[in-house]
Amino acid sequence: MGELTYIEELKKDMSTTWVRKPLLENKDDVEKVLSVPYELRKSDMKSFFKTRDDLGNKGVICCFVSTPLVCISHMFDFNTFLLWVVEERKIIKTLVETVYERIYSQLEYLLENSVGPLVEFGGSEQATPPMMSPELYDEFVIPYDGKLMDLVHSYNCFVRVHCHGKIRATLPKLLKMGVDILNPVEGPPSGDIELNEAKEITRGHITLEGNIQFSELELASEERIDKLVKRAILDGGKERFILTATEWPITYLSERQKRNYIQFIKSGVEYGSFDRV
Repeated sequence: MGELTYIEELKKDMSTTWVRKPLLENKDDVEKVLSVPYELRKSDMKSFFKTRDDLGNKGVICCFVSTPLVCISHMFDFNTFLLWVVEERKIIKTLVETVYERIYSQLEYLLENSVGPLVEFGGSEQATPPMMSPELYDEFVIPYDGKLMDLVHSYNCFVRVHCHGKIRATLPKLLKMGVDILNPVEGPPSGDIELNEAKEITRGHITLEGNIQFSELELASEERIDKLVKRAILDGGKERFILTATEWPITYLSERQKRNYIQFIKSGVEYGSFDRV
């Protein structure tokens, strides 16, 4: 049915990419991508298990799995994707359902082969306000992400969700889907909920990770980092909370960032004991 072209740019010394030409630009492209035969990829997982064994009790290894809506959104220019969700809803739904079936079978294969105990999903943040309405989230996310999370739980593994942005309206839905861990729980202005508010909504059923903004680690003083960490620990509490930044660096650290990361760790150790807060 013809060729599909995708172009992305990767800059030296930066761990991110810029899409210069999306995979899907029109309905013909959609027909082409749907015509591509699917075959379950039986990945070689030796490196995963070696890393897990090497890590031992020093940490918990995490397997990342994308979600259907996230996969589809990355195939389009994002503005086009948002328009199609409204104007070409049937096409988007067909794509989401197709990708869901493939992700489900791939995830099932991984779980059957003892991948775990933590599975992280890209939390369909593209469907949170202001990009999409709560009703569209209910239609394009919950029926699919929820079943993937159920599958993870059926293998006695845990669900971790990464979802930037405004999650106030989404948080009760994540709770209902059975999310075990959520990050980065951003406060205003990037997000729309404070950690202590999120704790009240989740009622101890979700471990919250957060929520020191990466921009603060880039630009703030060490004194401010200390205050932010103290507040996060007070709001997060002694249980079901993990202190983290909202993002990780995509390039080399500046001297300020290095100092701030060291302060972040020192403050976390100091206030995390709850002896001085």
